[in-house]
Order: sequence, then structure tokens, then C-alpha cells
Amino acid sequence: MLNQDIIINILCFFNVKICCKNKELNELNKVNKEFNEIIKSNFKLKYFKWKKFNNQKFNINLICCNCDNINDSQFNAIKDIDKNRYNNKYNTKEYDVFTKNLKNAKFIHFNNNLELTQFINIIQKKRIKIYFGDECCGGKGCKIYTS
Repeated sequence: MLNQDIIINILCFFNVKICCKNKELNELNKVNKEFNEIIKSNFKLKYFKWKKFNNQKFNINLICCNCDNINDSQFNAIKDIDKNRYNNKYNTKEYDVFTKNLKNAKFIHFNNNLELTQFINIIQKKRIKIYFGDECCGGKGCKIYTS
């Protein structure tokens, strides 16, 4: 096998942020025990969450915390919306002006107004098919509609 210093120099070219696109160093970590020990002792890997989606439902293939610059709570909110975990608190039918259909309104809540605003901006920037309605709870939450 190659000298350990040579291996470390080669591995320096790989990204230590492991995400949907940068998985090489993580894959090399699994090659054998020696590579595993070299990587563990010389590199601090940072793992980011990512998830593949049904393209027809949300108009996206995947979302990644690193590539899309989102935090864990925003990522979990998108996953929960995908799994329909947000329940309809009042079980009312709302007219969805975006798709011109009757849809059940669901509610999403964050810790403060800024987090909700950032979440809405990310969704609109990525052109994800999640639409937002009236705010509630002093701007910390709002109605959401999915197609």
C-alpha cells in the first residue's frame, strides 16, 4: 500500500462536507480499515442530511442541507410536509387560489417570525410546490397547501 503521507495528500483534495454531491471521502472511508483509520485521524467529516422526493409532488428531485443552504428544522419541516405529518387542526376546507381546487389547509409552525419567513423564501427560491396562506400565532405559523 502507498505511504500514509501520500494517501493523506491525495485525500486533502476531497471535500470533508459529506452531502448529496460530495460523498467520495465517505465512500473511501468504507474501503478498508486502514483508510478508515487514516481518515478518522486526519479529517473531521461533517455529514449533512439529504432526501430524495417524488418529483411530481413537490417539483424537486432532492433537497440537501448543504447544497440548498437550509438548517435541520427547515429540512425536517419539508420532510414532514412530504409525509403529511401536519394535521388539519380545524378540519376546514379552504379554497386554494393557487391550484383552483378545494384543498385541506394544514398548519406549520416555527419558533419565531424570522424562521417562518426564511422557510417561505427557501421554498419559493427552490420553486417547491408548497403554497402558503394566512399566518397564525403572531406570524410564527401559517397555513400550507400542497398539490
